[in-house]
Amino acid sequence: MRKKSEIQAEERRLYDQLWYARHIILGVPEGTPDDIAKKAEATARRIESEYHPEHLEDIQHDEYSVGRLHGMLMALRWVNGMDWEDDGILDS
Repeated sequence: MRKKSEIQAEERRLYDQLWYARHIILGVPEGTPDDIAKKAEATARRIESEYHPEHLEDIQHDEYSVGRLHGMLMALRWVNGMDWEDDGILDS
């Protein structure tokens, strides 16, 4: 059995990888307010500096890989007590 702290750390890593994959795929939509666009770029730079490059390079930026990351994140959130029906389980 894994420790709760280990599960939470993996949940955060998966969240960051999923956010980063979506950011790379979608970019910052045209018309996004400057403050939100700057925050998104700052978040991308934080993720790039926090994780080893191979953790980010290994992310395949396709629907299957993004769906896989999402499923893994959902499972860990469920293990941490979130119900499947909770709106927040899909937030990423």
